[in-house]
Amino acid sequence: MIRRLPLLAALLLALLVVAPAGAQLDRWAGGGPAAAVLFTLEVDPTDASVLYGASGYHVYSSTDGGSTWARTSGLPAGYCCTAFLEIDPGAPGTVYAAGSDAAGGALLRSRDGGESWQQLGQRDVSVLVAVPGSRTVLLAATYAEAGGLVRSTDGGSSWAPATGGLGEDATSVYWLGVAPSAPGTVYALAGSSLYRTTDAGLTWDARATFGEGTYFGARSVDPVDADTVYLAEGERLLRSVDGGASFAELPPLPLGPYGWLVALEPAGTALYALANTGLYRLDGASGGWQPIDTGATDTWYYGLTGVPSDAGRLYLLTGSGVLATDDGGTTWRAAGGGLPGVATQAVAVGDGGLLYAGLAFGGVATSRDGGASWSAGGATPELDSVLALALDAAGPQIAYAGTYSGHVLRTEDAGATWSVAAAGLPRATVWGLASHPERAGRVLAATEVGVYRLGAAGWRLSSSGLPNTGVRTLVYAPSDSRIVYAGLDRGGAWASADGGRSWHAAGLGRLTVVSVAVSPSDPATVYAATARRGAYRSDDGGATWRRIATARRCLAIALDPADPDTVLLSTGRKVLRSRDGGATWASLVAGLPARGGLPGDPEADVPRFVAAFATMPGGAYAATWAGVYSVQLAEEGQ
Repeated sequence: MIRRLPLLAALLLALLVVAPAGAQLDRWAGGGPAAAVLFTLEVDPTDASVLYGASGYHVYSSTDGGSTWARTSGLPAGYCCTAFLEIDPGAPGTVYAAGSDAAGGALLRSRDGGESWQQLGQRDVSVLVAVPGSRTVLLAATYAEAGGLVRSTDGGSSWAPATGGLGEDATSVYWLGVAPSAPGTVYALAGSSLYRTTDAGLTWDARATFGEGTYFGARSVDPVDADTVYLAEGERLLRSVDGGASFAELPPLPLGPYGWLVALEPAGTALYALANTGLYRLDGASGGWQPIDTGATDTWYYGLTGVPSDAGRLYLLTGSGVLATDDGGTTWRAAGGGLPGVATQAVAVGDGGLLYAGLAFGGVATSRDGGASWSAGGATPELDSVLALALDAAGPQIAYAGTYSGHVLRTEDAGATWSVAAAGLPRATVWGLASHPERAGRVLAATEVGVYRLGAAGWRLSSSGLPNTGVRTLVYAPSDSRIVYAGLDRGGAWASADGGRSWHAAGLGRLTVVSVAVSPSDPATVYAATARRGAYRSDDGGATWRRIATARRCLAIALDPADPDTVLLSTGRKVLRSRDGGATWASLVAGLPARGGLPGDPEADVPRFVAAFATMPGGAYAATWAGVYSVQLAEEGQ
């Protein structure tokens, strides 16, 4: 039986929070913020409007220069962690992908732009390049025990050694760089030497030898001058203009003590350097590096790709999406249309359509229109994975974000800027946050080492009575702020009757409780989602519990604030909805992405993966590993 709150109260709540943007009855919509993280992006050398990108488990393609993307039919089951892509310049639509399957490193080929894939015989490929010429030649470096440089002239169907002139270094090739302006010319870094071939790998000449153990983390060949090569060893940048016979040092990058280089990319007459501190361009007039403002607010940078046929176009791969410039870095645009949303792990909803989304790859994105559009907001100190969000009682423009590295960050301007909330918090992962529903500035943090309470004097340990184990979640009872519930890591449920100052056991033994929800009208009615044993309900404040869902794994549970009997439960793979307080359940997955996940995670290629909920009267937002989705909940009979 549905028990709605009194009509006036429900109407007031509805006025405070606008309907989710694009939400439909019982069908999820959305997908922001930003776009999926791409770890590699390649431009078709014969058509600069055709791009391919890899996100770990999936390959995406674009035919309009990155304005819109579509996921290809997907790699074979069990294939993951795409290390690189390579496009065959002599065969339109032919793409190679390298990664791994159950048997180890694998190499795949698609002849139809990614719609279907064939596994090739060569395994354990660490580097692959396609060398243009009268016939495309593939060169591959392998890392197996009997590794070495190999060569194919039939699209990867068969291979032969390509070690002439490399000697013992043939088994230690870690970079191959094609010179686009000179067919057949390729550079190789192997051991401590630089080699060059001008006959597509049949023979190699040693060009330079460096100190033993020297490793160049970034390297590139100029796209218009085959004799210009760039190498970077830490902060030491080298350039050769005679095909690697000699090198001169370039001005050092202003990286600071904790900076490192990600990529070097020559484009036209300019040289770009991507570091974890940002993007730089070598200024010919001053002879120094100048920072470029890309608009990106994080420092999770994965790559920089230029377009040989268009010196002004560059693609920047970041933790919050793909950016592109068509004028050498003066202006930037988002280039992730059609990609699934970036991985999110927390979501909070305020009035007027204000939303916060905690990003798995670091930072907080905000929306002021219910999720229709998003902005990355200001940079956050020691940007890292955001696991929890909470809004202050003073208003939604003040919010808190809990991070994996043990910070609680605070914004007072709706996410435009962030700073550390206060001193006194240990550097332990913050799994959950709970704001006092009536007192501004009062927040509880669930951490790996207990509960901490934020007050005028900063953070103070508030774990009296709790066992010495991590706290996974916290929630105030909406109708009685003196009552707080906590879920512990292998410690069951706990409760406080004095606002979180002291605690007593509230059942569920040694289960790991990952999420708790409390009825908006009855502080004794509590729901708990557990990591391995499903979901439970208590009607007496935790004295007794009954199991209401048997899902093996649960991630989040939430209630409709206008309807105490409407419950949402995430099992990771599915969202379930109950209209009767957990007595019966029905699937609520329409509109959610079919697949999504953190690249590299062993469980990433699972359907949907909803990590957290934020509910509103008659609606909800879900933080998923493919962006934030919203739904308007239909009443029974609609």
